[in-house]
Amino acid sequence: MITPTSTFKWFEGELKGEAVFKELGEEQCKAVFESLVTKAKDAEEEADKAAKRNRKKFVELLQKSREITAKTSFQKASKLLGKEPAWEAVDETTRRQCFDIFVDQLKIQSGSKGDAGDDDADGDDAGKKKEKKKEAGKKRRTEEDEEPPPPAKKSKKKKEVEEEEEVPKKKPKKK
Repeated sequence: MITPTSTFKWFEGELKGEAVFKELGEEQCKAVFESLVTKAKDAEEEADKAAKRNRKKFVELLQKSREITAKTSFQKASKLLGKEPAWEAVDETTRRQCFDIFVDQLKIQSGSKGDAGDDDADGDDAGKKKEKKKEAGKKRRTEEDEEPPPPAKKSKKKKEVEEEEEVPKKKPKKK
């Protein structure tokens, strides 16, 4: 079986006993080998794309399902969604990895919402730290706004033009 990483030396060793291979010249054998490697690369890329599409559909299934929460176990999710085509389209390892990542994200989201409304000491400390950061940022922006911008340097030509505009030219008197 030819793979994208197969070598010509291996290919040659595998087929050197074949009558058809002996009849072909080395250039033709190399061309056949390169063609087979290209097809193997294309097939591998297509398989990768299909796997990616299947993972995406699986994650979309998890997102659309309102039954999956931060506390849902993999076994419960399997019972709820196991018959869906998107569930079956990915292998067990990928399914578990995607599920774990998805549930971890739900835990993070529910944890960040809980911090804002918690009255316990940890929640208060986190809220105070966030407020201090906001105030420090506002103070920095205010200080930056109060500083006047440095004066722009004028070129000699601009200075001359401005001086000419300020002083009206005297017209010579006609006699």
